[in-house]
Amino acid sequence: MSTYTPAGIELIADGDQTGTWGQTTNTNWELMEQMATGIVSIALASSTYTLTTTDGTLSNGRNAVVVFTGTPGATCTVTVSPSDMEKVYWINNSTDETVIIEQGTGSNVSIDAGYVAAVYCDGTGATANVTDLTASLKVVYKTSATGSAIMPSGTTAQQDVSPAAGYLRFNTTLGSFEGYDGSQWGSIGGAQAGGAIVTNKTTAAVSYTIPSGTNGMSVGPMTINSGVTITVSSGQRWLVL
Repeated sequence: MSTYTPAGIELIADGDQTGTWGQTTNTNWELMEQMATGIVSIALASSTYTLTTTDGTLSNGRNAVVVFTGTPGATCTVTVSPSDMEKVYWINNSTDETVIIEQGTGSNVSIDAGYVAAVYCDGTGATANVTDLTASLKVVYKTSATGSAIMPSGTTAQQDVSPAAGYLRFNTTLGSFEGYDGSQWGSIGGAQAGGAIVTNKTTAAVSYTIPSGTNGMSVGPMTINSGVTITVSSGQRWLVL
């Protein structure tokens, strides 16, 4: 009797499927092609989804690239099944919510809306882990016409869940660039008029702490939005001109 690998490939038993083994072999090649090059688009509509690989048949979970679309309405947890299958996925989160990829009770990977990640499912069963293979990958995109770098962008609410020091992005809510210093996001100023003028916004829309060992300066008048706090560390100064 045939058995199946964790990835659902049929293993024909000795002397089995006389006269029909060729059809099974052809199906196996199609399944392996799906694992290597397959792309599937899945519309998420709720906070949970199971990405399943089924024995012996083409199935969503066997594809190499998975594009999630739709409006799940909240963070969506996608469970990879079966839990004993080792698998690498390229995940494109084209939804408007964070997608969490899990396989067992071990570690999982959160992919923010609008981002792409390669994840590895270790297939260790009930305690299986999912690892982000692109977490430390540094990529710079350039336009073909001007050579300018295209930075990741998104709203304040779409800031990375677990940023690391040195992250840079364009905040579409504030209309400005920002960077993460290891403890908080902060705006990055820009120069205008050929470098002769440095500008700053006149409204503080997010809370900010001037850390120890640094001072700040802004050109006023300044408006601090309701609920926003500007904290000046002991011994430091914030000068508003």
